[in-house]
Amino acid sequence: MGKSSKNKPGPLLEHARNLYDNITQLLKEAKLKPEFLQSDLFTELEQGQKFDMLVSNPPYIRSDVIPTLMEEVKSYEPIGALDGMEDGLYFYREISHSAKPYLYRGATLFFEIGYDQAEAVSRILEKDGYKEIEIIIINLIFVKHKLH
Repeated sequence: MGKSSKNKPGPLLEHARNLYDNITQLLKEAKLKPEFLQSDLFTELEQGQKFDMLVSNPPYIRSDVIPTLMEEVKSYEPIGALDGMEDGLYFYREISHSAKPYLYRGATLFFEIGYDQAEAVSRILEKDGYKEIEIIIINLIFVKHKLH
C-alpha cells in the first residue's frame, strides 16, 4: 500500500477502482442495474429495504495492533476505518447479527477480512445461521456466503 498524492492514487485505491470497473462491466453485460448505497452499518437503510448482495469492507484490525502498523497506513487511513475493536471482529458480528432483514432469500454477502480472520468470521456467520460460507482469495481476502 502506498500513499496517494493529489494527482496519483495509491495502489490500493487504484485496485479498488479497477475492481469496481470490472464489477460494473460484468453487471452491464448481465443486463443488471445495480443500486449502490453507502451506509454506516445499517443506519442509512430504510426498514423493509432488501438487497440481493451486500458488500462490506469493515474495519478489521485489532485495536492493539494499530500502533504497530506502517506509518503510511496510520497516516493515510482515519482510525475509524481501521479499528475493528478489541479482537478485530466487532463489525463482522454487528453485520452478521443485523443483515438478515435487509437480504433477500438467496442473497450474497461479501466481506473484506484480515489475512488471519477467515475461520473466526466463518464461525460468526455460522453461529448466525448463514449457509454456504466460502473463502475467496483475490489479492485481498473476502468471505462469501448465501442466505437460505
